[in-house]
Amino acid sequence: TPTAEPTATATATPTATPESTATPTEAPPTDVATPTPPPGADVQVVEVIVSSPANATIGIAFMMSADISVRNNGPVMPVVVDTTFAPVLPAGCTATTGAITVQNTALSGNFITTISRAWNVTCTSPGSRGFTVNGSTTIDPLQPAADPNPANNSGSGSSSTVVS
Repeated sequence: TPTAEPTATATATPTATPESTATPTEAPPTDVATPTPPPGADVQVVEVIVSSPANATIGIAFMMSADISVRNNGPVMPVVVDTTFAPVLPAGCTATTGAITVQNTALSGNFITTISRAWNVTCTSPGSRGFTVNGSTTIDPLQPAADPNPANNSGSGSSSTVVS
């Protein structure tokens, strides 16, 4: 009679499973250079003067003008600026144009430069009329300089005319 021979059975052998290891990351370089800011030119609106006649006639145009005095406090010299005149008119008065921007004014070191503009204004009702011009100056965007103190880049002035 045939006898059964034992057959070999496989036994599980423990094997080492590789453990995941974090990929080393490079430490940031310690000598990272801080970007150099553009050189500074502190441009400033020194004064805004508005002029209008003491008296005007209803329906007849009269001239209102504004002078904006600007200065470059440095240290970058010269620098080119753009200056905006924004008239604020009372109710019942109109101007030939609104805001005007004068571009590309060169400012040398610490000298005051005055930029002027004028409007023809017509009022349709009588009374004392107050006129304001808000002025601001900024370094032209094509300039490589930045303004370290933009808080002094604007100002305003006023004048009044009696319309009858």
